[in-house]
Amino acid sequence: MPPPVTVRTAPSGVKMKKGHKCTIAFALNAGIAFWEIDPVPPGLDAGTMINTTTQHNVRWRSKAVPDLIDATPMTCTVAYDPRVRVQISSILGVPGGITVAYPNGDTDSWWGVLKSFKPGALVVDGMPTAAIEIELTNEDPATGLEDGPAFAELAGTTI
Repeated sequence: MPPPVTVRTAPSGVKMKKGHKCTIAFALNAGIAFWEIDPVPPGLDAGTMINTTTQHNVRWRSKAVPDLIDATPMTCTVAYDPRVRVQISSILGVPGGITVAYPNGDTDSWWGVLKSFKPGALVVDGMPTAAIEIELTNEDPATGLEDGPAFAELAGTTI
């Protein structure tokens, strides 16, 4: 028997009306010499469904939900000072705290690493940019223990 119909209710909270200003701060170097252009905050992922289909299924494949959730990588195009390469090489692949600040004042703090810094083409009449990728580890590097993100809501934005 299928689940009963659910009627959508009005959402609670306050939707963000614009995407400016969103910043990324690395605890290992909060003043790193790049400027965020189009940050894509981390997402949440329930993972790959577990196939529970057997020879006794008749029409539909069946699936189970994994026990653990994950965070998707964060990406961003950044403008940069070429001297950032020294800063990047000192934190690249080194686990630490990463904070995302949203336009409404909310913040997410994650354990993770700067996974990559890939400069784009240097072109006439164009601002040099690079693509960065941040992988979230969900593990405190000091203790080795599982430690998910801290979501902090600005007063008045709680849902």
